[in-house]
Amino acid sequence: MDEMRLIDAYKLKSLIEDFPEWMKFDKDRVIKTIDNAPTVEQPTGEWVFNSDNIMFGNPYGSYKCTNCYSWTGWITHFCPNCGAKMKGGEGNEAD
Repeated sequence: MDEMRLIDAYKLKSLIEDFPEWMKFDKDRVIKTIDNAPTVEQPTGEWVFNSDNIMFGNPYGSYKCTNCYSWTGWITHFCPNCGAKMKGGEGNEAD
């Protein structure tokens, strides 16, 4: 229950607004709660290439996330460990 999830608040509000009239017991209160809910910033990072660190079956080297410092063998748009959106870095094709 303590795990954080990013949600699309606009889509959630739209779903609530589309409830049948008999389900709108306190629609305004629910929408106000969504509007006032805390938000989180999307973490960002870059891939740093290391040709000496051969891991994950990649004979050419590995990439380190600058946000969480975990290693992976391939470039992705998001870090598989911390979820950071990759914005650049050495040889980064995920921009």
